[in-house]
Amino acid sequence: MREKFRERPGVREEVGKVLRAVTDVVNAREDQLVLKDFIASSREVIFSYAGPYSSPARYSTLFLSSVTQKYVRWMHPQELTYYYAPYSEAEGVSIVIYASEASGTLNMLIDQLSWTGHKLLVVSGS
Repeated sequence: MREKFRERPGVREEVGKVLRAVTDVVNAREDQLVLKDFIASSREVIFSYAGPYSSPARYSTLFLSSVTQKYVRWMHPQELTYYYAPYSEAEGVSIVIYASEASGTLNMLIDQLSWTGHKLLVVSGS
């Protein structure tokens, strides 16, 4: 009778794979909620990028401007750093930066936006 309930070979590994997949889905969902709450808490959203991630920033701008009533813009990183951040009101503005890796451009954006009191969220694959 006991032999009937013995663990089959490979079951533990399969359960581990399923558990990892579920954990990845839960973590991705939590990341989406962070971005959703971040965007919902502002009247204006600006998307930018650091590195070769300009496409996700542009697509996010187009998508969000078409499905919400928020004022949404896309800005080139240097435009955001030198012409917008130093002269704008930081209250009510959320800035989302898509970054592929740590770079000088990303460091410059983070420094400038932090010094001027802007809300900032960096979305990265790593």
